[in-house]
Amino acid sequence: MVVKVVLTTYDGSAYSHQHVFMTDLHHMERSLLTCTLALSLVPVSAQQWCAPGSEWLFGFWSLQATGVRHAWYAGDTIVGGLAAKRIDQDIHAYQPVPPFGTPFYTTAQSLITAEVGDMVMLWDNGTSSYDTLMWFGAVPGQSWRSAHYPGPAHFDVLDTGTMVVEGIPLRFLVVEEPVVMGVTDTLLERIGFDYFYLFPDESFLLDFTTTWLQCYHDTDIPEFDGNVQLHPCDVTLAMDQERPDPVNVFPNPGEDVLTLALLSGEHRIVLFDATGRIALSEHATGSRVRMATGGQCAG
Repeated sequence: MVVKVVLTTYDGSAYSHQHVFMTDLHHMERSLLTCTLALSLVPVSAQQWCAPGSEWLFGFWSLQATGVRHAWYAGDTIVGGLAAKRIDQDIHAYQPVPPFGTPFYTTAQSLITAEVGDMVMLWDNGTSSYDTLMWFGAVPGQSWRSAHYPGPAHFDVLDTGTMVVEGIPLRFLVVEEPVVMGVTDTLLERIGFDYFYLFPDESFLLDFTTTWLQCYHDTDIPEFDGNVQLHPCDVTLAMDQERPDPVNVFPNPGEDVLTLALLSGEHRIVLFDATGRIALSEHATGSRVRMATGGQCAG
């Protein structure tokens, strides 16, 4: 049996540092050792990725539903000849348009990840190969392509450092995806991205998007909040908070300014364009909120 491992980096103009290893399983141990020595820029950390009890909660938005995306470490497996970790995921949401509050639930395909040196690799069933998902050993100036993404999306490393969470030192990278989203994000060892989803492609989609880590926890870290915590670190409580209230918008249609009549309290307001992209997202308090929309494109 032959296994393909694709390790891709980006030099600023082209994917010229793509390496494809066709590895016979009878020589897997020797090949993995060679790969690890070649890729590791710093000593491998035991905290690198997906600790026991790992669970993530991200924001989820689309034209049809709004809520949370829930992912959790489901167990160990062997895929493509590598010891891997399976992450299961589902989506809990509500319909944000009439009839308000219609629940929406679906499961999503499990993610299969494996660690090779300082890299976390993502398995793709279509190509039967691993590709670089996260590169914790990268240094400023280095880049890698978004795993299995057909377009030009890639991550440039701007800065690195160490953060202590619950007494545990974790490496972090400040990265930028300059092509598709134009977003700067923080990638934290053991936890992952702060803005982009565990699998960044899910943050690039037009018809729905998964972004912003709400919270993370595992057996050693009881709760780690993302930079924008919109929900409690519990799926049931998060969905109670996410349940939509009736909204009146006027004038409708409007041009430069819209007024939203809401129930009293704190609100998150998300404006989508005609393609499903988030055009505007803001927080507001009160029962009547004015939104300046003059800078938005028609539609």
